[in-house]
Amino acid sequence: MKKIEFLFYKDIFKWYDPRNLTAYLIRLVTNSQYNHVAVKLGNVIYQSQAFKGVHRIDEKIYKRKPQKKLSLFVDDKTFLNVKILLERCVGVKYDYLCVFGFVSGRKIESIKRLYCSEYANLVFYELIPKYTEFSNTLISPKDVYNRIMFFKLGLTLCNQ
Repeated sequence: MKKIEFLFYKDIFKWYDPRNLTAYLIRLVTNSQYNHVAVKLGNVIYQSQAFKGVHRIDEKIYKRKPQKKLSLFVDDKTFLNVKILLERCVGVKYDYLCVFGFVSGRKIESIKRLYCSEYANLVFYELIPKYTEFSNTLISPKDVYNRIMFFKLGLTLCNQ
């Protein structure tokens, strides 16, 4: 069995930093204590960030510390498939439209780009057979957190 970790972050609001303002707005609109989520496989953190897009970074050199970690244990084949899926997305640009979507409460996003929660949510396509996205709203870090908790309870949020 191998571990897939979901890392949840909460940025401290600083009025002079536009990234923190965006993080604050996302937390406010989604009623969540977290504004960012990443996936950790082994010592590698996979995430989508503004100005960087989808990338991977070694946890030893990443300075940001998560406020919450949730782990799922999967068999070796599933772990490898998740890793392949996440690796295929490395280099995809960040979806800035999601910021407008979160603030407006609508599903505004680019189909060719990914934001953090959307990227982390890809893991569920491998974990849950026949997983289909049915949300009419954007996926927030809170939604990813809830999906992990449902998954741990043996429940799935999918159409079958």
